[in-house]
Amino acid sequence: MDPFFQQILQQWAAGEESAALLFRAGRIDPRLVPLLAEWYEPIAKGITLTNLDGHTFPALAFPASGKANGNPQNLLGSFFPDGSTVSLTPAQNTLLAALRRRIPHIWDGPVYDMETLSLTDGIPSLSARPGGYFANLATGELVELELLAALGSTTANPAAPLAGRLAQRRLLQAHENPIFSARFRCAAAGLSAIIVCRDQTRRIVLMRFAAPKFGPQFRVLHALPSLMMEPATGRWTQEFDVHHNFFREYLEEVFDAPEQRGEGLPLGFFENHPAQTFLRSFLDRREAQLIGTGIAVDLLKLRPEICTLLLVENPAWLACHQAGRDPQGNAIPVLDIGSALRRGELLCRQPQDTPLPPVGIADQKWVAFPLGEQFDLPAGLVRPGWFNPAGGAALTLAIQWLRKNRA
Repeated sequence: MDPFFQQILQQWAAGEESAALLFRAGRIDPRLVPLLAEWYEPIAKGITLTNLDGHTFPALAFPASGKANGNPQNLLGSFFPDGSTVSLTPAQNTLLAALRRRIPHIWDGPVYDMETLSLTDGIPSLSARPGGYFANLATGELVELELLAALGSTTANPAAPLAGRLAQRRLLQAHENPIFSARFRCAAAGLSAIIVCRDQTRRIVLMRFAAPKFGPQFRVLHALPSLMMEPATGRWTQEFDVHHNFFREYLEEVFDAPEQRGEGLPLGFFENHPAQTFLRSFLDRREAQLIGTGIAVDLLKLRPEICTLLLVENPAWLACHQAGRDPQGNAIPVLDIGSALRRGELLCRQPQDTPLPPVGIADQKWVAFPLGEQFDLPAGLVRPGWFNPAGGAALTLAIQWLRKNRA
């Protein structure tokens, strides 16, 4: 292992500020996107790095074609219950041990681990096998840590070679196409949803700030909801379902429903929640849609993300959630859209050279932005350093779908 990377790994494990500063420097380093483009565009089957209105995110986005009919379940391939498990390297075990020491109560549960990402008739689909969250952290976080440490360490010496310090990535690419296969690692499948709703005059997009869970991270804009695909009740085959995972996390992230997991739970344990039944009524009347927009690959972690769009066209959904009552007078959870829009307005007023969402705004849970007639986002919002890569890709796919299908 490169001695410098070994040093950074030890600093990160100890929680030292020097590692955090390198992480920050690497995350917003202007060389990040060109380096990833050089590595991954040649093996991405014609897909280039995600671009939204001239701004590029460190992710690949494979849009669902018209043949997918917008059905998010068409983005899932097969589930292989007897798929192979991943053996960890010494460096990965070092990282995993550090995580356990720093956050003793960090959740380590079952996740759907990518087997393959395939393209058939232009439709991307993800096949999966059983995996574990810690194995995903130890493999995916390691390739991200290595990349960001290498970028951050050479800020003062731009001539220092970068590719030579990416041993983890070189090892993967020597044995597989890491965009389409996860043979030598655990790449947990995520799900990122963009919510677009209406008030009486305009469409509004809802997003959230990603909270740091471990390591030297900082809050950036992400999809709402965003989640790991997981068998929350232990029913691996039945829960390999986009709708099931979306609704479970929709209630937790948007409406603060308590998180529940356990093999004793019924499969549809969340279906009688008032926010769930209220949204279902709009979906049943076709006044709302859950649309599968494509699959993204976060190139920092080399992890896949199912991307969806919840499009709610009837303004009654937002009006009732603001009032806390459905049309029949029944209580439903409140969404404070006014304060979220004010946060969005303040965010977009930040100077263009602000590298990260400022403290005070980013400390809030979620944020909202109005969309223009052509589904334009507010000026000053789209800054790649402000977004989680998967969240930026999900937003891009959602805006592309809206412009194509609702223009």
